Amino acid sequence: MAESEIAATIRGLLADDARAVIPADVPPAWVDGIATVPDDGLSVEELDAVDRVITGCRVGIAATGTIVLDAGEAQGRRALTLVPDHHVCIVRAEQSSRWWIQSRRRSRCSMRRGR
Repeated sequence: MAESEIAATIRGLLADDARAVIPADVPPAWVDGIATVPDDGLSVEELDAVDRVITGCRVGIAATGTIVLDAGEAQGRRALTLVPDHHVCIVRAEQSSRWWIQSRRRSRCSMRRGR
C-alpha cells in the first residue's frame, strides 16, 4: 500500500465521529482527514477518553499477528498503546517479517541504538 493510501484505509476502519490519539511524530499523511489528539503527555484518564490510537511499529510478525514496539519513530510511549481500546498499527512492507527469528535480527539493531 502506498503511503498516500494509509489515511483513507484508516478512515474506512473508524466511525465518522472517531478521534484517535497519535504519537507526536506520526507522519501527517497517515492521519490526513482524521480527528486526532496528539499525545503530549496525556494522563491515563485522558487516554481512556479516546477510543483509538494510531501508531507505527518496529516489526510486524506475519505468522503470529504480533507487533513489536520499541518506542521508536511513530510508536509513542507504552501507555499510549495500552490504554485506548482500539490500536491501529501501521506495518510497512520492510518492517514485516514472516517469522519471529527474522524479527529478532531487526529488534537487535534497534536495541543497539538504545531503544
